[in-house]
Amino acid sequence: MRLAQIENGLVVNVIEVDPQNIPDWAADWPEAGDAGPGSAYDGQIFTAPVEVGAVTVEDVKAEAMRRILAVAPEWKQRNLTAQAAILAKIGESNWTPEQAAAWAAGENLWGQIAAIRAASDLIETLDPIPNDYRNDQYWT
Repeated sequence: MRLAQIENGLVVNVIEVDPQNIPDWAADWPEAGDAGPGSAYDGQIFTAPVEVGAVTVEDVKAEAMRRILAVAPEWKQRNLTAQAAILAKIGESNWTPEQAAAWAAGENLWGQIAAIRAASDLIETLDPIPNDYRNDQYWT
C-alpha cells in the first residue's frame, strides 16, 4: 500500500507500507494510488503535477472555477442573484431580520468568490505561472 504525505494540498512524499502495520505517524495519510510527489490533492482526488512551463492562463481559470463552485455551485449563485433582486426591490429599510441575515450571508459568499477571482487574476499575470499554482498559498 502506498501512502501520501500532504502539505498545502500537494504530495511531498510517498511511502510503501504494509497495510497491517501502518506507522502511527502516517496513520492519517491518504492512500496514494499512482500519485507521486508534486501531485495536487484536494482531500479526495489526486491530480498529476503539471510540467514546468506548461501551465496556461486557462489552467488557472479552470482552478478558479473549481474553487468558486466549491464555495457556491451555479444553482446557489443563481438563487442568490434572484434573492438579491427581490431584496433590492423591497428596500433595505423594509427588510425583516431574516432577510437582512440572508443578505449578509449572500454578501459573504460573493466576497469569497471575489477573492478567488482576484487571486486568479494575479496568478494569471505571473510569468511563468508556477507549476504549483493550485497550492492554497496562491489563493488565500
